[in-house]
Amino acid sequence: MAQHLSTLFSSLENIKKTTELDEKYKISELTLAQQRELIVSVFDPFETPAKLGIAFNNIINSCVETTDGTNKDITIVEKPMLLRALRDLTIGDKFTKKVIDDEGNEKTENYQFNTLNPKAFHKIKKEKEIRLDGVIKITLCAPTLSRDTEVNKTIIQKINNYRRNIESRRHQPDPGEIAAQYLICELTKYIKSIQINEEIFNFTDLIVDEQIKVINSLPQEHINKITDFIEEVKKGEELAFTATNLEIGKQEKISIEHNIFSKEL
Repeated sequence: MAQHLSTLFSSLENIKKTTELDEKYKISELTLAQQRELIVSVFDPFETPAKLGIAFNNIINSCVETTDGTNKDITIVEKPMLLRALRDLTIGDKFTKKVIDDEGNEKTENYQFNTLNPKAFHKIKKEKEIRLDGVIKITLCAPTLSRDTEVNKTIIQKINNYRRNIESRRHQPDPGEIAAQYLICELTKYIKSIQINEEIFNFTDLIVDEQIKVINSLPQEHINKITDFIEEVKKGEELAFTATNLEIGKQEKISIEHNIFSKEL
């Protein structure tokens, strides 16, 4: 029986559809088991964004292989492109949405994602330098999937610690405080190094609390520069997940949520 099952699983693996993208990525069709983590991620509203980020990273690492045999250089710039390619391979580029019309009636509208253009992602800058008073230089970078996952796990841990602390005093967690903790940790993903005069500090060499202390010490002007860089990096989401309403021709950006691999969004 064990040998027969081994043959069965081997055959199932072999019949998976595959495709190549941008002469660099080999992509394998998504399975139901690989989507389970996406479903589980939605049951805690406080942790959903971080858990969803981890789940998508795990899916990419399971289904995508770079030509050099490693995924270590995949960043969040390529992440939406690869998720979109996975979706196209698995269920196609069309989907439906239920909407309420002007008369209050529910109707179904048909959409199709715009053609995926890998070359457009090459134009997104992955690094940028900002300076503080000519003395301090901060190098920003698009985080790799592994760095993204690492920080997302820290976010989940900090949120859990905060909730346990608050609930032990029989108080309700403050969504604003959770959002603030989330934002600070999120910013740490995008700092590569800090240079003071001739001395360079690699940001990942600092412990988490030190990274957070650095973020909290930055002037708002420079926080704004970091968030501007993040917006540039995340333009890939719009490139990958803009769709056209097939009835009226209107373009719409689709959020990358837990149901992105569904026929109905």
